[in-house]
Amino acid sequence: ASLRSELLIGQSLNNAMAAGMIGRTVRVASDQFAIPAAPAGGDPDAVTLPRLYVDSAAGDATVAIQDATGRTVRTLHVAAGGSGPTEVVWDGRDDEGAELPPGAYRFAVTVPAGAAAVPTYVEARVDRVRFDDGATQILMGDLAYTLADVVEIQGP
Repeated sequence: ASLRSELLIGQSLNNAMAAGMIGRTVRVASDQFAIPAAPAGGDPDAVTLPRLYVDSAAGDATVAIQDATGRTVRTLHVAAGGSGPTEVVWDGRDDEGAELPPGAYRFAVTVPAGAAAVPTYVEARVDRVRFDDGATQILMGDLAYTLADVVEIQGP
């Protein structure tokens, strides 16, 4: 088979795999996430926040939730929990207790001096898939992630 044929087969497999993720919960390596809007006419309390994780190997960490302008809207502390990802428990509110609006956010992690960079993860439901110029992307909220970002796919 030619290289072009092999590339097309690989792309087709990626597309099929990505389409199968719609509606499933996926964990991606990223520090960016979206707070989804409530469905039109729907219950705003039914909105599911993405789950945020930091690798706990670095020890205790401070997590700053930042809005699209880079302004810190919430500061949280995460205690080391052994090895592997530790969930950042967060209620979707800012430091004043107000519910944050839908939109794009990121979280920045600060660890004790001398600690290595801390991997971060976002876990949310895949809403849709986009095929753009040969690249396959999954969309969670309004943010797109590549298949290379995916570290875990959970069952239905």
